[in-house]
Amino acid sequence: MDYQQCINGKTLNYFARTNEKSLSGPIEGVVLEFPGLGGGSCMGGVDAVGEYTAPYGLRCAHANILLAYVFTGPWSWMNDSAVRIADAVVDAIWERYQLAEDIPLISTGGSMGGCGALLYARYGKRAPTACAANGPGCDAMALYRGHPDFARTLFHAVAHYTCSFEEA
Repeated sequence: MDYQQCINGKTLNYFARTNEKSLSGPIEGVVLEFPGLGGGSCMGGVDAVGEYTAPYGLRCAHANILLAYVFTGPWSWMNDSAVRIADAVVDAIWERYQLAEDIPLISTGGSMGGCGALLYARYGKRAPTACAANGPGCDAMALYRGHPDFARTLFHAVAHYTCSFEEA
């Protein structure tokens, strides 16, 4: 099944928490926020269906910026599946709001979400205009040795790859 069959303008809110109800006018930009390890956020996003009403989401809405907290999974480390999900969410946003192609897209996140923001900027189908990564967790081997919960999360993210763990 194609991701776009599941993730589209009608189902967007099942795959991303947005601030759409708080927007004060036409959308002038889109910000994607990727979750940190465990689904948390340093900016206020929550890995649950509903309106993004944290202060960051409201500030974005006041500036007519649609903020979407993308549900890529709590341990994705922006693996290939997470990139495809984010691509489908971006397509769904453009479909739902009938946005012009020149609307800026910004990729953001902190910690594992910062790593996700950087990886999406590199591998996403629609190139972001900018990327803001807050303390991205990019040194996988240092994290692997230094955090007791890291090994299981990284294995969860890349176990389906057909290469070695080190290559993944």
